[in-house]
Order: sequence, then structure tokens, then C-alpha cells
Amino acid sequence: MFVKPIKKKNPGSDKVYTYYRLMESYRTPSGPRQRKIIDLGALEEIDPKDHKKLADLIEDRLKGKESLFRLDPVLENMADYFASLIINKDLSKSIENVKEKENKEEKESKESSIEVYESSICSLSTKTIGAEYVGYSMLKELGIDSFLLSLGFSKSHIDLSILSIISRLVYPSSEHATKYWAKNITALDKLLSTSFNHISHNSLYRISDKLFSYKEQIENYLAKKQEDLFSLKNTLILYYLTNTYFEGSGKAQKLSYGYSKEKRYDCPLISLGLVIYYKFPNVFAIMISSSLQNTLGYLNSGVNIL
Repeated sequence: MFVKPIKKKNPGSDKVYTYYRLMESYRTPSGPRQRKIIDLGALEEIDPKDHKKLADLIEDRLKGKESLFRLDPVLENMADYFASLIINKDLSKSIENVKEKENKEEKESKESSIEVYESSICSLSTKTIGAEYVGYSMLKELGIDSFLLSLGFSKSHIDLSILSIISRLVYPSSEHATKYWAKNITALDKLLSTSFNHISHNSLYRISDKLFSYKEQIENYLAKKQEDLFSLKNTLILYYLTNTYFEGSGKAQKLSYGYSKEKRYDCPLISLGLVIYYKFPNVFAIMISSSLQNTLGYLNSGVNIL
């Protein structure tokens, strides 16, 4: 493989633009030929003298080879990116396939067998699916996708919601880490018949905000679903209350001073409350810490106390 410069000039302008293509040479009965693998763009991030290194790295990625020495991270990241594009678009052809094409006419009339050496087998672009499949199956059992659709969520928002929920179960971390997980580690997008290659941090933040805006409806739906699935009575079994403190001079609507379990009476507090019955969470809330009675009253709403 090699990188070929392509020069173009827009009509009505004398300015010449250069972009690059990844090319491959192969032999035919009529002589050597070249074919385009993929467009690489302007390649402004790297020096032209490194174009050959980039082509070699991409070819190594497609064959599953690993570099003996670490190269420029920019080159390696670009090689990973373009190799994944080639694989996803089914544009790659290995050297073995090219050789097979050269001898196609000779092999058509002969029976042939291929020996595969176990040591030559390698995996490329492997992703996880097990835990994600279990989580997705449970969401389907609960009818979360249909319920979100009834709330007015679009197909893309439902997919992002499922990604956000399952990532908390399988890979609990920040939105930044979730984005990396969705693009490089999990095959959840294959289960959803979509692609997470172009998701952004903002899309994950926005879908979390949207889910939170329907918090009460989602909690009520899940509580009712639990009762139906497990024949439960809507009876309170356990309160769990705690609080935590915030340092700094900032102000927030739900921060107040009060009893601190961590003895930080100098800091504003916030209460966290959870109602659990028959081992299932029912209601979760973030509340003002100053009044325990108000806290219990909020959690009691819609729940029959035993």
C-alpha cells in the first residue's frame, strides 16, 4: 500500500488543493494495476515524509500485525482510525486475496485446499457483547424502549438512552469514558442496529438530562412493572437516607445547613433518599437536608407504609 497525492483546482480559482488517497498495487494478466482503498483527506497533521509509515501502519493493522517499536502517537491513532473505516466499509483486500485473484484462472479447473496454520490466526477489532446482551434483554423484558417511545423519544434518543443505562451497569464511569467504551470496547450498537462511531460528549450529557426530566414517570412505570412481573404489593420495606456536604462558596437551591453524618456542620448539605421494597429500588430523590419530615413525606408519596 502507498499514499498517492491528488491535486485539484476549483473552477474559477487558481488555487491548487492537495488531498491524499491510500492505494494498492496488484497484478493482472494485462499487467500491474492500482486501485483506491480509501480517501485520507489533507493529512495536515503529519509530515509528507511520514506518508509511507502511515500506509505501512494501516496495512499492519489490517493484517493484525503489531509494531515492534512505538511510533508517533499521531501516526498510530490515524492508522487505527483509517483501518477501522476500511474494515467497517469492507474495502480491504489482503495480499492473499490479491494472489488468489492472480491465479484464479488456473484454480478454476482444479480442486484446491487451503492449509490454515493456527499460529497465523489473529483477531481484529474484537468487542464485548455478553454483559451488554444480558442488560439489553432485561430492558426489553421491562419494555423500556416501548415506554420511552410513548414519551416521545426518537429512535436515536432511545438508542442513546439504552447506551447510557447499560453503560452504568457494565462500565460505570464518566461520559468521557462512556464515549470511549461505546466506540472502542462494546458491540452494543450492533445489538441496536445502529452505530456509536460519531457520538459526542454533549449527546451523552443531553440524553442524561432528558431521562432525568422524566424521572417520576420512569420510576412509576418501573414500580408498576415490578409489581406485575413479581406479583408484589406496593408496600414500603426500607428507607435509606444519607447526606453529603459541599465545600466552597457556591450556592445551590437544594443546599442547606443541618445535621451532618460526617460532622461537617460548617458546610452546606444535601440529602439523598432511596425507598426499597422487596429488594427493588422504588423512589430515589435528592432533597434539602434541613427537614427530615419533609424528606420522609416526599419519599412516602405514592407508597403505602407497612
